[in-house]
Amino acid sequence: MYELIDPEFVTSPKITSIFRNAYIDIKEEHVSDSGSYLWVIELNSENVLIGFEPEEKRLDIGKNIILGNYNEFENNECFILNLINKMNETFITRSYIRLDKEQDKYVFSARVAYRYDKGFNPAHFIDECRFFVKAYNYMLYDYLNPAFKQEGIWND
Repeated sequence: MYELIDPEFVTSPKITSIFRNAYIDIKEEHVSDSGSYLWVIELNSENVLIGFEPEEKRLDIGKNIILGNYNEFENNECFILNLINKMNETFITRSYIRLDKEQDKYVFSARVAYRYDKGFNPAHFIDECRFFVKAYNYMLYDYLNPAFKQEGIWND
């Protein structure tokens, strides 16, 4: 489908073009002063964050979801953090809890890094993005959700 792209030719316009050529809907695009880039794309009807660090020859694939209010986290902090640590030992993605005290929420986030030091394969990267969405949903719905219910954090 695609040829390997030399790392020095991997640019944000090239990645944007790859998404468009693969019929992937780009919801948002942001560039920072430091030269990093962020896209929010839609895969399988879900928003996925793609971060681009050209100097590090790395793309980060991630997703976030609000789990509950801050008080719920505070009351179950030890269990939740131990569960996240166990998930980090079990899965290849890096999971963590992000607290947003202003909105009184805690957020489950997961990330995986895609490095391309020896060349960038667009088809492989898109496959990795799709795999990540499936893995994230597995972690959320088949691992974290049942553990929260079993612990009595969620009762529905």
